[in-house]
Amino acid sequence: MKKTFLLFIAVVALIVSSCHNDSEYDLLPPGAADFITQYWPDPYIESVTKPSKDETQVVVKNGPTITFGIDNEWTEIDGNGMPLPQVLLFDRLPSPLYDYLESGEYLNQVFEIERDPRRYEVEILNGDITYDIATHRIRENRN
Repeated sequence: MKKTFLLFIAVVALIVSSCHNDSEYDLLPPGAADFITQYWPDPYIESVTKPSKDETQVVVKNGPTITFGIDNEWTEIDGNGMPLPQVLLFDRLPSPLYDYLESGEYLNQVFEIERDPRRYEVEILNGDITYDIATHRIRENRN
């Protein structure tokens, strides 16, 4: 009887820990849930807000804060003190910028990335790196 009860408690705990907060998922922009689960498996969405008419900000519990723009594509990903996944960097950054990060051994030091139509900006441990889309120039600023 005691083993059955402990098994029941374990199963219930597993089910509760794997449940998504559906109400927050319903607020995500189209494609955001797929994007988030691609890089942060089984995330718990802590909050979804609209800081402006053209932006949606998603906070993943114990994970990043991701801002999606008017086209529902990410514009900023803040790891909230944790390095961003290398596969995300490989998939989402221009090849020359990714290669620069890889050659400088910065891949484990990327804490935030931001992009707009002109540039990408990567925050690393001791500074930031900017990639100009038009010229493909990379500039590193150390703190």
